[in-house]
Amino acid sequence: GNFGPCAVCEDVRPALSTGDQGAWVTELRTRLAGLGYRPGNGVGYDSVLRSAVVTFEKYHGLERNGVFEADHWALLDKAVSVPFRADAPNRVEVDLGRQILILVREDLPAGIIPISSANGETYTSWNGNTVTARTPEGDFEFYRSESGWYRSYLGGLYEPFFFRGGYAIHGSNSVPAYPASHGCIRTQIADQDWLKPQLELGMPIFVYGERTPAPATGNG
Repeated sequence: GNFGPCAVCEDVRPALSTGDQGAWVTELRTRLAGLGYRPGNGVGYDSVLRSAVVTFEKYHGLERNGVFEADHWALLDKAVSVPFRADAPNRVEVDLGRQILILVREDLPAGIIPISSANGETYTSWNGNTVTARTPEGDFEFYRSESGWYRSYLGGLYEPFFFRGGYAIHGSNSVPAYPASHGCIRTQIADQDWLKPQLELGMPIFVYGERTPAPATGNG
């Protein structure tokens, strides 16, 4: 028969993936949302839930394939942790190693979304120089924002919030599970729509962590 989530059947908690339906999918969505991930309000294992699972995989250092394996259920008991910063209880944390962004309110994670940062490859800048794609690390503050699609030399930035020079957190139609940008911090369009109203000029943003390279296959 079909068994839903229950205290006595933890040993049969299943692996879940795109297209799955049922009580276990509902349980997964509820648990992820409770930890601060953004699994959406759908019914089955849709693309929004898959994105939240990839973010979960990033946080825990798992393979980023969007499949929630049976042995991942135990990790849902571990709360998402962020560094304590008495001087900046409301802030944005960007972990380049994990490729995630955490919105922090009163020193607690209020939302966790996937990002894609600089890929470390070379490209030609606006003045013709060859430069290496890097996302600046350190402590910054947001100083400027633009509405809608903002056109830059390297392409369109959706609802960008700038934190250093031309570097911004912005929505993009391409946010793979590995670093792929020229230096900005890419977010998914829906995530940027959720994030931007919660940002403000002068808000601290901390960018840290060693960049995780793209896999040799280009998939992730």
